[in-house]
Amino acid sequence: MLKTGIIVGSTRPGRKAAAVAEWVYDILKSRKDAEFEIVDIEDYKLPLLDEPVSPRVHQYTLLSLGLMGSSAVLLDVGVTGDQTLGRRAINLLQPEARGRINGLFVGLFFLGGAAGAAMAGIMWASGGWPMICATGAGFGIAALAVDCLSQGLA
Repeated sequence: MLKTGIIVGSTRPGRKAAAVAEWVYDILKSRKDAEFEIVDIEDYKLPLLDEPVSPRVHQYTLLSLGLMGSSAVLLDVGVTGDQTLGRRAINLLQPEARGRINGLFVGLFFLGGAAGAAMAGIMWASGGWPMICATGAGFGIAALAVDCLSQGLA
């Protein structure tokens, strides 16, 4: 059976979206060919959505939003740096096979991203954000352990 979410996308005080979603749900719930559910993003308490005014006016009052933006920039810089250094190291291995090795690197990077996205979906279904954070920390600790063992530091 088809399952459809009716998304309430506003979190601000005095919002009208929840009442509209209830009205739509009341109309659709009698259908027998599909199931409907109201998904209210306010229930997820995302720090991005705590601001009292629209992001369009650029009047941010909460530190969490600034930290989230800064974290995104730092993560992007880190990933770009990792990609650049990884490709440089691979290109220096065998210059005559640069294209094939680089293609393999990019393909494996893509597969790793796809596996990570699949794992995040499974972890979200298993335990939400705490499970995703614990899994990410576990992979980070495992990577650090492998690196230490490979360098003989353990």
